[in-house]
Amino acid sequence: MIRELVLQSESAYQLVDDAIRQRKTTKVLADVELPTTDMRGVVEELIEVAGWAPFHRQCESRHQSQQLNGIVPWRMYCIDAQGCRQLRRALPSENAGKLPAMLAAADVVIQVTWLPNSPSSEFQPSPDHLFEPTLANMEHIAAASAAIQNLLVAATARGISTYWSSGGALLRDEERFRLLGIGQNEILLGSLFLFPQAVEQAQVVGSKLREQRRRPDSWARWVQLAIFLLGLLFMPAARAELTETANQDWLPGLDVHIRQLEADSRTLTEERQQLLSRAAVDIAQDYRQSQSTRLNFICTHNSRRSHLGQVWAAIAAHAYHLNINCFSGGTEATACNARIVRSLRRAGMSVVTKNPDAANPEYWLQFAETEPPITLFSKRYDHPTNPRQRFFAMMCCDDADRNCPIVPGTVGRVALHYQDPKESDGTDRERETYDARRDEIGAEMFFLMRELAERIKQ
Repeated sequence: MIRELVLQSESAYQLVDDAIRQRKTTKVLADVELPTTDMRGVVEELIEVAGWAPFHRQCESRHQSQQLNGIVPWRMYCIDAQGCRQLRRALPSENAGKLPAMLAAADVVIQVTWLPNSPSSEFQPSPDHLFEPTLANMEHIAAASAAIQNLLVAATARGISTYWSSGGALLRDEERFRLLGIGQNEILLGSLFLFPQAVEQAQVVGSKLREQRRRPDSWARWVQLAIFLLGLLFMPAARAELTETANQDWLPGLDVHIRQLEADSRTLTEERQQLLSRAAVDIAQDYRQSQSTRLNFICTHNSRRSHLGQVWAAIAAHAYHLNINCFSGGTEATACNARIVRSLRRAGMSVVTKNPDAANPEYWLQFAETEPPITLFSKRYDHPTNPRQRFFAMMCCDDADRNCPIVPGTVGRVALHYQDPKESDGTDRERETYDARRDEIGAEMFFLMRELAERIKQ
């Protein structure tokens, strides 16, 4: 379907290919300032096209100002021809290189920055190390670069000559950033120069590397995988240790939901706050003994509420840097309900199944880049994968609480008791009910873990 939409004519893809191949570096240098041209309308078209670049992560909220509040990990600051001439006159006369000559000719310069994540306390920036080398930052740079390429190709298709410059020391210094209103936490990725086509009073210089890239078979090849290696590729990663930056690696989209739950956790009823605070006191006492503890969330069928408790407790523990292992079980085994899986996906988690045709499928749930997946399937509370000794029984429903007056091996028991969303199955309230129960349990787990973290520090 997508191919049919894009290739509405036989030559449509050829036009795209030609624009990509024709894009090239062109520097236009003028000794005197050339007449200015108003290109605002065209530039706004180019920026709109650039914005369709792929990005895998939202930028941090610290980069979202009142004026530029987009979630994409790049920003663009556009300088028209008149502004280019003014900037040229403001440059120092020493060590300016070819920059004054380019600003004398340019119709537009676009300063493109990318938005790094907050560095860890161990990272010390320097002129040669502007940002912390993390996977998230690498993906931010890749996304911003894709936006630049989109813009350059779109400009080429409109017959506009372009040059992607690193900006040099003069355009990336603090004074120029203040002059252009660029945030001090942003990093310049490129100064994009858009030049007029035919200029008699200027010198045109092309790229030195364009024809040296060689054939594709010098930098790309097909690969073949040994069949026995394929299973290794999809094995769950080993459990990572919690770090001081554990709350910086949520999957894209989940971080927004987590911030909302954290806010909701501060508005619980007095009754629920007291219940969870008492639980935090008991759990903290056990935690201090070995700097860890285990929670087993129990309901009748281990199909809905207990899975929500297990997942949100694990996420909240990760957020507050707590070494807590979370489990779930029931008084009998059925299956992890597909409605719960869909609701968790709507919150921003990645959930895949190993065996979708099984009566009791096994799901892998991912909530953070650095954490291994949580395995979800229905089982009894005393299943071999669950702890047998020194754990807290977190009772998610009153039926299980009544039917299991004694849960062997526990060091404590907490009666949480949530209403079963099953009552809405097959009705027009189904999605709303499941999402409401998901968020109710999530908010309470964030309250519990925050209380626990504070009490452990005491």
